[in-house]
Amino acid sequence: MEEKKLRKPQIGVEVTPEEKALIEKVAKERGMRAATLLRTLALEEARRLRIK
Repeated sequence: MEEKKLRKPQIGVEVTPEEKALIEKVAKERGMRAATLLRTLALEEARRLRIK
């Protein structure tokens, strides 16, 4: 029986070319990929708002 790999959940975010460029610049400055930056920012905001 073939075992299927489970894919991690993903969120698609629609952005303008300018927003994409800005996100990529910020991510590069912080030494991470754009997806990692967005995940990190969301988790930091959740902590700040005390959301679990």
